[in-house]
Amino acid sequence: MRFLIPITLILCFISGSVFADSWLCGTPLLCQQHPVQHPPEEITAAPAAPVQIGQTERFFIHIPEAEVTATCIAKSEHLYVYIDNSVRDMLTAAEAVAITREFDTRIYPSVREWM
Repeated sequence: MRFLIPITLILCFISGSVFADSWLCGTPLLCQQHPVQHPPEEITAAPAAPVQIGQTERFFIHIPEAEVTATCIAKSEHLYVYIDNSVRDMLTAAEAVAITREFDTRIYPSVREWM
C-alpha cells in the first residue's frame, strides 16, 4: 500500500505536465494567421426546397457513425428543428418552437454580427 501512493502521485504529475495545455478551438488561430484584408463579398446560397413540418429526412451523423431518420418538428426563418425518430418523445412541439424563437432572436443575430 505504501508504494501505490507515490506511483499514483507521479503518474498524476506526469500526465498533468504532458497534457498541461487545455484543448483549444483552432478557429481563432486561423483568423490570426489569415486576417481578412477587405470585407468579403456576400455570397448568397442557392435556395433550398422548403421543408414542411412532419417531413422526414435521412441524416448521417459522425459520433457514432450512423444514419438516422429524423422528422422536422419546427421551423423558423433561419432554422429547421429535426429530431431523430427513435427519440421523438424527448422534445415537445412547444419546446421545439421555443428553440426556433431563441435561435432567431438571439443566436442568429449574434453570429451574423460576429461574421
